[in-house]
Amino acid sequence: MNIGIYIGNLNPGSGGGFTFQESLLLYLDKIESSHKFTIFYKGQLPGSLRDLKLPAIAVDKKYRNHVLYSKVNFHWRSFLRKIKFHRKNVYRFSDLELTATRENIELIWLPSQDYVPIGTLPYFFTVWDLQHRLQPYFPEVSEKNVWRHREATFSEAIRKAAYVITGTQAGKDEIIRFYGVPEERIKSGFLHPTPVFALQCDKTYPLPTTISAPYVFYPAQFWPHKNHICILSAIKHLKEKENTRINVVFVGKDYGNRKYIEKKILEFGLTDQVHLMGFVERETLVALYQNGLTLVYPSFFGPENLPPLEAMALGLPVIAADMPGVKEQLGENALLFEPDDEKQLAAHILRIASDKNLREDLISRGKVRSRSYTVEHYMEGMLVLFDKFEKIRRCWGA
Repeated sequence: MNIGIYIGNLNPGSGGGFTFQESLLLYLDKIESSHKFTIFYKGQLPGSLRDLKLPAIAVDKKYRNHVLYSKVNFHWRSFLRKIKFHRKNVYRFSDLELTATRENIELIWLPSQDYVPIGTLPYFFTVWDLQHRLQPYFPEVSEKNVWRHREATFSEAIRKAAYVITGTQAGKDEIIRFYGVPEERIKSGFLHPTPVFALQCDKTYPLPTTISAPYVFYPAQFWPHKNHICILSAIKHLKEKENTRINVVFVGKDYGNRKYIEKKILEFGLTDQVHLMGFVERETLVALYQNGLTLVYPSFFGPENLPPLEAMALGLPVIAADMPGVKEQLGENALLFEPDDEKQLAAHILRIASDKNLREDLISRGKVRSRSYTVEHYMEGMLVLFDKFEKIRRCWGA
């Protein structure tokens, strides 16, 4: 079966979404399969994917004239329909669908939540989270018409998908609850694999000279839902109530909330304890994992996130927000806390800082847990789904 994989405008700055899709494509490039895979992308292909043997096609370039003709034709037919000279329904094909059709693609797989309207080709759609439904009050899913756009996208993408791919039972339950999709079309158990760079790392990297241990580490973009404020509040509590000084390292791009966090750092009197590093290269990221006291992951959104798995693989104990589905991913191998309870978080940080046996136990169990989720396991499951759907797809031509 000819399968198209759509990655959109993928770039390293997109964080976990980039790491996840990069791992899948690097794996597919190494294996032999009865299926033929073609990458479809927007903009520029990331540097780490440019040497792949898999064919890669920019949907906004290769068939530019064909796409332009299709758009002009759509508007012309729409005009004729309005003035009653055209009686058929008018459908506008997306750039992706037009390009995929010209390449004789039989199935499209969208491994992220980056959806482009697809009208005639069957597709698999991957759902990471539905937090705009569960927590619509966060500005990143409510402002600037984001909620309406997100809801329209998911409503179509999920309901029309041949299969909906998700990681946890909690995620599956939410898909059924919010969009009424038949259970048999939802394929759960596809937990995010631990990134290869973390599992296969065999080198210790030095810390940047500006960073002082001990520190808690949090790699996350600056969105409100990432809940940086809870870490700051916990560190403030430790300083004032427990006479314990723990530093903090934040890395990640700013998506509108960094200035607020900087203001709170100043207000809490933590200027000399908090380091904001922005986007960092992978070697620096690994060094920060390897030399930290603990990873704290207080995000309100989930249920799956990659940094806890990266931390476990690189020998850093994990403290994570106890959100639905998190235990399915992390098991009993992390300390969990309520994401609105900074005192509970502070107590966990203090335990890891003072209890060497606990810290070593979490590190040992975390390494085992991280190796339970590999890209090989993930793609073996996907290949089974491709084989299964091929028996359906053979009923009609490309």
